[in-house]
Amino acid sequence: MKALGQLRGYSALLVALAVGLATAGYFLAGHLAPPRPAQTIPERIALVETPQGLLELPVYAPLNRAQDLLARSRLREGRGIWYSFPEPRDDGWSNLGLKEAASAAFLDAQGQVLTILDLPPCDQDCRIYYPRRVYRQVLEVPQGWFARNQVGPGQIVRTKPTAP
Repeated sequence: MKALGQLRGYSALLVALAVGLATAGYFLAGHLAPPRPAQTIPERIALVETPQGLLELPVYAPLNRAQDLLARSRLREGRGIWYSFPEPRDDGWSNLGLKEAASAAFLDAQGQVLTILDLPPCDQDCRIYYPRRVYRQVLEVPQGWFARNQVGPGQIVRTKPTAP
């Protein structure tokens, strides 16, 4: 009977030791593992035709919804967000995730501006805006940027990769 009690005592000690080692390993792994890199959003340069000449505008080019929301939270003066779609679209456009008011230029496959819509900031239950045109690309910029640079329908916008 005494041997059975000692065996139970050793079992409890082994379980406590295993839990302690696992816990220490979990916390130690968090300190030794390299930190995750910050999520990066691909970037490009938008070349925008204006009456004053060609403007270069750095733009985020999100590849997925998470990057899109991150880019929209970082939209500031002197920067835009570029969307390109493989097929023509005529559906609505949401302002979900915009922290500041923005303007969106809807472009055809060749980069010609078809129409521009102003979008207020929105975090949830956002309105859908309809450009009433078939588009393949969209350039979002801080509201007023297109007007200040005299960019309107008929002008051309293209992108190029940023230099490494």
